Amino acid sequence: MNVNERKELIRRNTEEVLTEEELEDFLKNNERLKHYIGFEISGKIHIGTGLMCMLKVKDFLEAGVDC
Repeated sequence: MNVNERKELIRRNTEEVLTEEELEDFLKNNERLKHYIGFEISGKIHIGTGLMCMLKVKDFLEAGVDC
């Protein structure tokens, strides 16, 4: 998987990301990336909450990010 494909997976359905330049540099230099998912629960939790979270974890894993 090339740098652009990895970057797209990491950015897909995300609210905040490092700057584009930082992310691309990390990916080009094969830096070890880790992710963090934070929750601010302001209403009832539903199945979509867990589903969307795990879909993002799947994207990270496919892009080579440590979970």
